[in-house]
Amino acid sequence: MKRRCGIILFCILAAAQSVSAQTPPVPHDVIWDEDIVETGTRGIITAAGSIFSDLFTPMTHYRPGEWTVTLAPAYFQVSRISLEPVMKGKNLEGYGGGLGGGYAFNEHVMVYALAGGMKTAGNIAGRSDKLLLYKDFDAKVKFDIFAAYAGAGFDVFGGSKNWSMPIYVGAFTQKYDAELKFRPLNTKILDSIIGAFSYSSTIGVDVSGEDWLYGVSAGIALSRNFFDTVRITPYYIYSKGLRATSLHARAYEDIRVQGSVLIPFDRTTSFSHDHDVDIRSTDASVAGLCVSIISQKSWTFSLGIGTSLAAQVDAYSKSLGGLRMLSIALSVTYNGGRAPDSSAGDGAGAR
Repeated sequence: MKRRCGIILFCILAAAQSVSAQTPPVPHDVIWDEDIVETGTRGIITAAGSIFSDLFTPMTHYRPGEWTVTLAPAYFQVSRISLEPVMKGKNLEGYGGGLGGGYAFNEHVMVYALAGGMKTAGNIAGRSDKLLLYKDFDAKVKFDIFAAYAGAGFDVFGGSKNWSMPIYVGAFTQKYDAELKFRPLNTKILDSIIGAFSYSSTIGVDVSGEDWLYGVSAGIALSRNFFDTVRITPYYIYSKGLRATSLHARAYEDIRVQGSVLIPFDRTTSFSHDHDVDIRSTDASVAGLCVSIISQKSWTFSLGIGTSLAAQVDAYSKSLGGLRMLSIALSVTYNGGRAPDSSAGDGAGAR
């Protein structure tokens, strides 16, 4: 009898090891969809670009020899990343800030430069009809980005006290560090086969990468002074990325076979598939609005609310791939190099 039980136990253990060792992994294209990774990454880059546009624009209402320095913090929440596929933000939020400046050669020509960084963290969730397993997906996101912009502008209304309309062109570079971890899918395939062992599978996808991007930008702002203390500036910025990039994705499956109290056995076999996901260059059109309070002591305080308002309009949101977000962008500008009685010319970030 003991010998017969021993033979049975041996057969069970052998079967468990065979199942663990020989079970083929689930094909990676069944587990995940490249479009999810690319769309999510491009959406976050677009959101970051929108925030940067709320923080900074070139000087307006400037005079010869005038210079500005602007400090600008920001906070934002993203409720939707894209429409195709539908990808929503879950506690997806971030903060950032930047430092910018400008210098006016005369009443028409100026140059500007600015640099800033942003951190984003939270989750994205959605649904993909392409997948057999990850139809409803949820991914934890960490995304850091640093950007630098520089360029020149020409004020069509140079010399006017109340009106300013700079048209500007420039270039930018961005460095990103991205990480997406999709929520593992746990499946118990067999449970307590003849009271001896259970068979389960854990499937997941991890995506990460960092790289430098660059491109060119152009824009226009129309600024109007009211009562020498309030300035309203609607603006439009178009940026075109000139470099594509990629992220590294690892799809994995851990197959675990466990025994029971009577038959102690625990073995995990792991399979993985590594793949590079191409991220196309990102183009963005951003419209916004800035409201500024001008003091008489060389300081200007501004609130950028354009991106938040515009992103609530369906037509504009679709032009950004479905992005929908709320943001608060403040800026403080010091204006130097001008006569005390001249109108404040406000610099990068303060419109």
